[in-house]
Amino acid sequence: MAGRSNLDEIGIFTNPDRIRILNLLIKKPYTITEIEKDLNINRGTLKHHLKILHENKLIKREKQSGKSGSPVLIKKNFQTIESIIKKFPKQQSFLIGLIKSQLDIK
Repeated sequence: MAGRSNLDEIGIFTNPDRIRILNLLIKKPYTITEIEKDLNINRGTLKHHLKILHENKLIKREKQSGKSGSPVLIKKNFQTIESIIKKFPKQQSFLIGLIKSQLDIK
């Protein structure tokens, strides 16, 4: 996330769909189609969010070995959501509240 301000980096977490994507990827890698179906996000919007998450090194893409045209797996590039939050020590409370509200956690 080099070259970006803390405000820009925190902005990554202001979109509920991006939080939902990261939360989903904690469980296992998914294809774009699986994410699209599980989260009910249209493909164009999903690709936009995946691009932002990939540019910020929060996810990685991995081609499945085997046949040509195999789907690309989207994998998390972090251990936990908490490990992401720890990168922002001054904004931890704010981010925790923001993420909880995005995921509707009390």
